[in-house]
Amino acid sequence: MNSIEANPPIDRQFEIYIVLSDRCNFSCKNCLNSSGPKSKRYRLSDQEANDLIALINTNFDIKSVHFSGGEPTLELDQIENFQKAITRSVRYGLTTNGWFGKKAEKVLDRIKLDELVVSYDSFHAPFITTDVIRILVTAAIDRKIATTVNFVYETIADLAKASEVMVPGCKLKPSVLVQSGRQTAPNDLGGLVDNQAASGTCPSLDLKLSPLEKLVYIPGRGFSPCCGPLAFDEKADRELVFSKIDNNLESNVLRKKLLTGTFADQFKQAGLSGGTFQNRCDACAILYGVHIESGIPAKIDLLSQPKYPAYFAAKKLLQTEDSSILAEALNLGFIYSGKLGITSRVGSESLDPRLVVQEIDDTTLVDFDRLYRSIYLLPNSEYITAVEGEQQLQGFRKFVEICHVKRLYYFEGVPVAALVLNHYKPHPFLESDTLHIGFIGYNKSILSAPLLSSIRTDWVASLHKNLTTSGIVSSSVQWFNMSSHKFHEKLGLKVAGLRVERRIK
Repeated sequence: MNSIEANPPIDRQFEIYIVLSDRCNFSCKNCLNSSGPKSKRYRLSDQEANDLIALINTNFDIKSVHFSGGEPTLELDQIENFQKAITRSVRYGLTTNGWFGKKAEKVLDRIKLDELVVSYDSFHAPFITTDVIRILVTAAIDRKIATTVNFVYETIADLAKASEVMVPGCKLKPSVLVQSGRQTAPNDLGGLVDNQAASGTCPSLDLKLSPLEKLVYIPGRGFSPCCGPLAFDEKADRELVFSKIDNNLESNVLRKKLLTGTFADQFKQAGLSGGTFQNRCDACAILYGVHIESGIPAKIDLLSQPKYPAYFAAKKLLQTEDSSILAEALNLGFIYSGKLGITSRVGSESLDPRLVVQEIDDTTLVDFDRLYRSIYLLPNSEYITAVEGEQQLQGFRKFVEICHVKRLYYFEGVPVAALVLNHYKPHPFLESDTLHIGFIGYNKSILSAPLLSSIRTDWVASLHKNLTTSGIVSSSVQWFNMSSHKFHEKLGLKVAGLRVERRIK
């Protein structure tokens, strides 16, 4: 890593958040950076620590240093080393899960602290009692340390639990749950919605919230104004999100974009009219994220499926009709693909005798239409009009005609599943021919677990039978999204995670 250089004096003053590591003694399911006892993805190196110390000692615009993690008190020696080596006066802060509450004096008397932020909510509650939190908060206030409880909530009712740890002199900072890290299940905006999020700006840069602009340093990555989903997304565009502190202030791409105005302004500049978001991080992630976990589909869905539910859901949320504007606005500069290999062993089991398989042809095409409508068009009728659905179906019929494996499964005379495989052909990005899965799906409202297992075994057997020596299966680019990954992995198709970067013109 290049040394971090001091930047020239600027108008703004800064608080530096230093993430010491991702190691933590808790495993909270809402953790932004998926920290835990076994986490070893990053830890601040000695070189990075020395560069940061040199920067803080020479840059007088840095007024505060805040230690974070993971759980920063697990790196207490490193905090002490920082404070011994920093030769000028700055404020010190610490964000902790509070695990050491019963022996608070052993930590609070060992390091200098002007501010203590204790994370506690229903996500932390399984790992610690309210009594331990109260002991820590009381000890910090007794030492004249400005103390805040950071409480993440999904509904207003959740906030009632915050009263269990509050003591006189302690501040409460409520924060709406952000879809990031372990908290990746999209909630379709079903929880609280901040109708003012779009009219706000990034909290790290909003001087109305704090006189100090926040910069976060993540080991091995660099500085960023982001302390949320983008900063901890392994797939994020690092050139957009991170930079050295001198470049961060002068030319960091994300910071420059965030300083252009409110999120409403940024949506307007991108050709969008805005939307409804749960919080500012949600709005930012939709604008600048690579994979979206904030109530709308991943960008690859939007780019490669302009006539699929992913597109219609996003169109409804972002209030735009033009797919090209949508793609451009969401910075869809890359196509992602993946290489698959079949890992399931093909058993000798025959297909369940209650199931009947027929070829999709002129006589059975009407049954395939029934299946396609029942498992795809009807569940997504909120996003797909009847006309659009019929256009999809007509287009897919033409595709089925050129495929060489077209298996339609019946149970008690009703079409319940299908498998459509195209011929071997060159993959648009991989350097090999691939067996292309054109369609694979089933009606889970009808099938029992044994029947479904039998169909899946038959699917895998068909894939094995039709593979050549390359052993590569593809589903074209529109297939690659998280829900499809999980679905296909259940069939024994293991995603190797190839990232293909072909810029869209």
